[in-house]
Amino acid sequence: MQIGEVIRRHRKERNMTQEEMADRLGVTAPAVCKWESGQAYPDITLLVPLARLLSVDLNSLLSFEEKPDKKEIDSLVQEISRIAAQQGFEQGFCEAGRKIKEYPNCYELILGLASTLQGLMLFVPDGVEEGEKYEKEICGWLERVAAHADGYLSKKACEQLFYQYINNGSLAKAEEILQKMPQEEEEAKQARISLYMKQGNYTEARLLLEHRLLTAAGHIQQALGGLSVIALQEGDMANARFLADTLSKSVTTLQLWEYGAFSAYMEVYCKERDVEGLIRIFKGMLENADKPWRTGDTTLYRHIPQSKQESFMPELLKKDLLDMLRHEESLAFFRESEAGSAFLKTVRV
Repeated sequence: MQIGEVIRRHRKERNMTQEEMADRLGVTAPAVCKWESGQAYPDITLLVPLARLLSVDLNSLLSFEEKPDKKEIDSLVQEISRIAAQQGFEQGFCEAGRKIKEYPNCYELILGLASTLQGLMLFVPDGVEEGEKYEKEICGWLERVAAHADGYLSKKACEQLFYQYINNGSLAKAEEILQKMPQEEEEAKQARISLYMKQGNYTEARLLLEHRLLTAAGHIQQALGGLSVIALQEGDMANARFLADTLSKSVTTLQLWEYGAFSAYMEVYCKERDVEGLIRIFKGMLENADKPWRTGDTTLYRHIPQSKQESFMPELLKKDLLDMLRHEESLAFFRESEAGSAFLKTVRV
C-alpha cells in the first residue's frame, strides 16, 4: 500500500479532516491532499510527527512490515486468546490492538483477532468493563476488513458485523452490511431472514423460510434417490429398499408431489424383477400424473405464490411413462410377464 493510502485510511479512521491534519503538522490542506492522492510525498522531517499523529509506527506508515504467514497468524490469535484467559480480557484486547497496529494490512490476522475477542466477550460478560468501548473497537476492525479485504475475508467480516449489529439492535447498520453480502449465497439469505425476524416482519421471513424449505426438500429427494442408485449398483438391496422407503416417507412428511413417493421404488423393483410391485407403483404414478401439485394446497408452502408456468401436462407425463414401459430394455421382463402384459393392455393415455 502506498504511503498516501496509509495516511488517508488512518486519518479517516480517526475522523480527522485534511485541514485538521495540516494544522497539526504545520502544512497546508492541499499538501495533505497531494500526499493522499500520490501526487507528492511528505517531507522526511514530517514522517515521525505524522506517524505519531496517526498512532502508527514508521514501519506501518511506510508499509515496511512483513505480513505473517498462516501459521504465524494462527499462533498470534492463540496467544491473544491465552493472554485474555490468563491475564484478563482487557489485557488480551490491548495486546490485540498492538498486533493490529503492527500489521495494519494483514486482514486475515485482524479478522482472526476480532473474531476471537468477540467470542470471548460472550463468555465473560460480567468480567468485561467498558464493554461498549471494546465492542465498538472490534466492530471497527471488522469494518476495516469488510471494506479493504478481498473475497472470503471481506465476506466473513460482513457476516460477523451483520450478526453483531442484529444482536445489539442496530438494524439500520445490519441492513447496510447485508447489502454488501453476495445476495445469491445462502449466508445472505439466512441473514435476510434474521433481519426480518428482528424487525417483526414475519410475512417476508415466512415466505423466505418456505422457499428455503422447499429447496431443501428437493435436495433431500435428490440425495436419497442418488444414494438408492448407488446401493443398487453395489448390490445392497436392503439399503436400497430402506432409502426408497425413506424417500417415499419424505414426500409425505414434506408435503411434496405424491408422484415422487411411487417413483422412488421403480429402480428397486426393476432390480428385484418384482412385477407386482411395479404394477402397484405404475398405477400410483399414472393416477398422480393427473394431480398437479400446488403450493396453496400444502401447509408448509402455502404462502409461496403458485408458479404461472404450470406447464403441467399430465398427458405428456403419462405418455413418457407408457413409452418407458413399452420400450425400456430393463423392463423387458415386465412386458414378457403375464401380469405385466395384461397391465399394459389396460393403460390408456
